[in-house]
Amino acid sequence: MKKLPLFFFFAMLIVACNEKNDAINESFYGILPCADCPGIEYELHLNDDNTFKENQKYLESDVDTFSSDGTYRLENDSIVVLEREVKEGITRLVLRDDQLIILGADGKEVEGSLAEYYILSKEKPESTIEEVDYDDAIEYSFKAIGTEPFWNVRFGLDDIIYIHGIWGEGEVIYKFPMPEAKELNEHAKSYRIENDELEMELLVSPEPCNDGMSDNSYTHKVNLHLKLAEWDEFQDLKGCGNYEGIYQLNNIWILESINGETISENNRNAHLQFNISEGLFYGNGGCNNINGSIEHTETTISFSKIATTLMACENLDEESKFLAKLEGSTYNIKLSKDDLTLENDHNELVFKRLE
Repeated sequence: MKKLPLFFFFAMLIVACNEKNDAINESFYGILPCADCPGIEYELHLNDDNTFKENQKYLESDVDTFSSDGTYRLENDSIVVLEREVKEGITRLVLRDDQLIILGADGKEVEGSLAEYYILSKEKPESTIEEVDYDDAIEYSFKAIGTEPFWNVRFGLDDIIYIHGIWGEGEVIYKFPMPEAKELNEHAKSYRIENDELEMELLVSPEPCNDGMSDNSYTHKVNLHLKLAEWDEFQDLKGCGNYEGIYQLNNIWILESINGETISENNRNAHLQFNISEGLFYGNGGCNNINGSIEHTETTISFSKIATTLMACENLDEESKFLAKLEGSTYNIKLSKDDLTLENDHNELVFKRLE
């Protein structure tokens, strides 16, 4: 029998390896759970050159579709590993029949009542995820949201704090009397609850924040230190938040100009900080710390009972000019996330939110 050259066997081995399929050319779809919306419409497109593109759309939201791309690889012929520049979002899925199953951060499949929502199929879903039993009609002053897992906390105008999360076997909803805020420093506040159902501390600080799953930007970072009664240990959850409506004034506003005249470098410390619920304001006139009372509607604000410290500075004339515009005055409010203008028939004060 004639023997084949050894290199022939190596060549056959190389061909066999090259024929192994390590890429997928398919698209998968699903509706993912969402803490503060009916669901997230998710699309994942896997290409045969080992690149991918994913699209996410928050249902019943005016937020544009969020898209990202990257590369992927297969592990053990069934685990799809997504690799992108930003190390956030969905990273591992298991291929099973004609479905992709999203794996949790621990590398395991999600269990419980929400498990079906982590299964992607090759057909686009015709209906959205069933809305959670959560009262979206609640009027609130502040809302924080987090992802992985999904949760939100709202400060209701009815002096109730609402806590909603998708943890463990399903969703949980709590509501308690609004706890008193503890001032940690000039800017950050914490809220603490301890009872038979849970123990939590919520830290809210005015820093720019992004939720990691969309291009939504927020004015506050939020940390939730939480332990439900049935949990053995605390979880530390991170999220973002915004004040709503007139309560957006609950930020720090840097004075930019008075009647069109830009504030001088000597008076750059001038700012206001509001506590709408308490009817108070704080801040600095440029030299001295100030505080006083406010009354407001949704469109106007009035200042009174202004008190100051008695430090001597070079810019006292500018400070006095600023404070004179406040005492006993009522202004119309023009408010956006980053800009505040107070104006009446005599004056215009322009502020910028501290970032």
